[in-house]
Amino acid sequence: MPVDNPSDLAVAGVPEPQEIMDQWLAAHNANDAARLASLYEPDGRHSTNLTYRGRNELEAMFARSVSDVDEFEALDRRFVLQGEYAFETGIAVQRGSVDGQRIEVRGDYMMLFARQADGTWLIRHLVAGNPQMTRIN
Repeated sequence: MPVDNPSDLAVAGVPEPQEIMDQWLAAHNANDAARLASLYEPDGRHSTNLTYRGRNELEAMFARSVSDVDEFEALDRRFVLQGEYAFETGIAVQRGSVDGQRIEVRGDYMMLFARQADGTWLIRHLVAGNPQMTRIN
């Protein structure tokens, strides 16, 4: 069911799924690989051109990848709640440097959240695709 008022999902003291994505963006922009990995289920997955599974693999992957990115943002965010699951889709935009050249990469993403037994939400799977890279000044 689409959610018109996200605060309708609120449980006292428990971040809503959209807030988990906000935390993910903040951790990515802070280059905090451990924090990023902690937002996933213990066996959570992150798929781009490869799929990484489990917090240890995720943390290692983020430790390698976030250092090249100066800024990460999510645009055109859409949210759907379906029982114990929530989905967010949007456009991911990364800006950084590769070999001294400033670049921007845009691509689609879909994030699946699952409500845990304690009522909290964690990321079960993030899938990103259709990357388009452009050089920027």
